[in-house]
Amino acid sequence: MYLEHLIYSSTLAILCGMVYYRIYGRDPSWIIIISAFVPDLDLILTPLFQIFGIRLFFNGHLLHHGDFHTLGSLILYATILGFVLLPFGIRFVDAFIFGAIGFAAHLFEDSLVYGARDLYLWPITIHKVGIKIFDYHRDWFWAADARVLVIGVIMLLIAAIIRTHFEGRNWTRHYIPNMIFKEF
Repeated sequence: MYLEHLIYSSTLAILCGMVYYRIYGRDPSWIIIISAFVPDLDLILTPLFQIFGIRLFFNGHLLHHGDFHTLGSLILYATILGFVLLPFGIRFVDAFIFGAIGFAAHLFEDSLVYGARDLYLWPITIHKVGIKIFDYHRDWFWAADARVLVIGVIMLLIAAIIRTHFEGRNWTRHYIPNMIFKEF
């Protein structure tokens, strides 16, 4: 679902960045795109730590994929991100909000296609929840589900049209370079 996470988080970043910029004059929406991939860090951390003989435990069992797909992990990540980006001139609240939005987008996207697979609402409840609107199959070059990807691309185009309508075509010229470098 990596390609889908990129498309859907970019859609959110365009829209949330537009609204946030109109209200506060800042647009740190690039944080949403990066944060959308954070819940899958266990796919990198587990093999990396196993090389060094380190075993990570989460909630009483060995760390496996899906353990970071929780509300508790979202809050912990957004808080840590807020403190990490603070020395770089990004306000704690901005980093927290956009980090939480990106992380939550990942959880919501996974619940749409996988159903009740993970403990998304932990620590509120220990029940596995999910929506599962689509039966997810990687049928587009074994990289993505074509239906989920097409819907995401359509939503991305609609978000770009909406932002272009409100801000004009100039937002595309300064958005990408300033998305990263303006904050630093």
